[in-house]
Amino acid sequence: ASIDDEVQRDIEVRTVVRRFKIKVCRCVRCGRIRRGNHPLQTSAATGCCASQVGPLARGAMIYMNKTLGLSLGKIAELFGSLWGLQITRGGVSHAIQSAGRRCRNDYQSILDAVRNAAAVTCDETGWRIGGNGAWLHAAATPDACAYLIDPARGKNATDQLIGEEFSGRLIHDGWAPYDRYFHATHQQCITHLLRRCNEMIQSATRASAVFPAKIKSILQRGLWLREERDAGRRSLRSTRLQAAKLTREIRQSCKSRKRNRANERLAGFVYRHADQLFTYLRHGDADATNWRGEHAMRFAVVNRKVWGGNRTRRGADTQAILMSVLRTP
Repeated sequence: ASIDDEVQRDIEVRTVVRRFKIKVCRCVRCGRIRRGNHPLQTSAATGCCASQVGPLARGAMIYMNKTLGLSLGKIAELFGSLWGLQITRGGVSHAIQSAGRRCRNDYQSILDAVRNAAAVTCDETGWRIGGNGAWLHAAATPDACAYLIDPARGKNATDQLIGEEFSGRLIHDGWAPYDRYFHATHQQCITHLLRRCNEMIQSATRASAVFPAKIKSILQRGLWLREERDAGRRSLRSTRLQAAKLTREIRQSCKSRKRNRANERLAGFVYRHADQLFTYLRHGDADATNWRGEHAMRFAVVNRKVWGGNRTRRGADTQAILMSVLRTP
């Protein structure tokens, strides 16, 4: 007879109850009462509020709500059915709000890191506060991701994330307020422009499709040059020279007046931002698209689709703080 092995992974479902013996004393000089504190304590409350939820449970609640998009009611039901930890929706909300207050200093550190980064990718999406329209802004770097929820969509909201005088590389999707960062080196998202060209080609007549097809071809040549450079078959100096050549081609293609309105709008946009289309060819470590910003938005969109946004301004601030902490390594 032979013996075979089988390896099985499972989870252990149990609730841990800790009791903290807190020493209380009174200062003989000032008369103030001093209490001891344990690192695992999540609150200094005693008496009728002595029963608290532990740090691991609170961390799980935050992850379920801010990353997985579970509602407060579903989180309470999950804890009650799996772990026998009875908690109300209000209790879950209180735990999340408390964590948001504790993480304010971490949030400020993330904002400082984003503002001092060499390159930042920005994006925004619709949000709601108390049923009213708002905007969720994100600023992402390879090492940090900061969120902000604000009723406005203009530059003032973005200033709170990256600062008014941001001077690094700014990768974005062509939204007009980003152009007001005059000290930054801009990179327009190539994917957005290629998608726009494809949509125009599909809906245009044969004559009207010539111009977007030409712009698409130039943009694709830039991406091919990047692949050549990254593979070591072309130097950075060569791609910089080619970037200047492609920029001239873009501007030359846009000079003549277009009969089609869509073509005229596209020509106006790429002509104004011609110097911002091939920044990634001039810098070896620059992104060609705003994929980093869109990736940061995915987790927020999950929340928005499940429960629509936040009910209060305080909840929106907590949402931004905790998402920033969760998305920053």
